[in-house]
Amino acid sequence: MSDAMRLVQNIFLPNAAMIAAEATVAFSARRVDIQTTFTRSSLDQRAALLDGSADVAVTALDNLFDWNRSDDARFRAVAQIERTTSLPLYLAASLGSLTDLALLERPRLVVDSPSSGFGIALVAAVEGLGISRERLECRPPWREGFGTEWTRFPIVRLGYNQTRREWQIYWRDQNLKFHMFDRVAASPNVEHLLTEIDHDTTGIFWG
Repeated sequence: MSDAMRLVQNIFLPNAAMIAAEATVAFSARRVDIQTTFTRSSLDQRAALLDGSADVAVTALDNLFDWNRSDDARFRAVAQIERTTSLPLYLAASLGSLTDLALLERPRLVVDSPSSGFGIALVAAVEGLGISRERLECRPPWREGFGTEWTRFPIVRLGYNQTRREWQIYWRDQNLKFHMFDRVAASPNVEHLLTEIDHDTTGIFWG
């Protein structure tokens, strides 16, 4: 189809609509040449749309909100393929259940994009196990070809005592162990503690 319109789509996995269209030669009947590339993450999808290596991306709608937070591009949703999108949660082979995850001293989460809806939902689900939210320091990749995802490093942990209904700050040492930060008293107001962390009068969090 030399005169066909060529579109490059960037996807995670083939979807039912695409498979049906290919099986019924719907694309070629309308003189559309679809080229498919597969992605590792929504961040890679965003990069592909920006650099022109992809024309369209099949992704979760919440990614669109995250992508449009910066001013370098304005992405738009043009169609809905699926009514629902599942959020599977996979545990490491050494963990038998979510209870095992909750017992870890420092649970580590891997998510496509921490600021996407999936990332927010994952953090909320883990918090429901009694695991405190960690504030993360983001750093750009330090070697060429490492990818578009930034590395994330735990800086401080906020723990919640359900009995006293109070939040407590925990600082991290050089061995990635967390300890109670006694310079600031526990408080039911988490915003107050976040402000104390941001101000960091001791330099223990941000240096």
